[in-house]
Amino acid sequence: MKGLQQRFKATLKLDEDHAIFPQEGIYSVAWGAALCAMNLREGYHYDQLEKLFESVCAIKHTDESEPPLFANKQQYYDFVNRHNLGSIELADIS
Repeated sequence: MKGLQQRFKATLKLDEDHAIFPQEGIYSVAWGAALCAMNLREGYHYDQLEKLFESVCAIKHTDESEPPLFANKQQYYDFVNRHNLGSIELADIS
């Protein structure tokens, strides 16, 4: 978590006085998942989850992978440059 907090401060250019990390922050993802689950029409029982987990574990995995997204560095740079055209300017909001 500390690495994520450091990255957050660096990205937003915050000092120690302006970066607030609540002690309960480590539970934010779980709280969000629980809130989202409250809106589900159906739930899962433990037995169902156990069977699902076992079936996923039984899937035979291979070392085969998809081909690289870019054949060379130039294709990658072209991609980055093309996507940077749609970037927005950053502004100081403090």
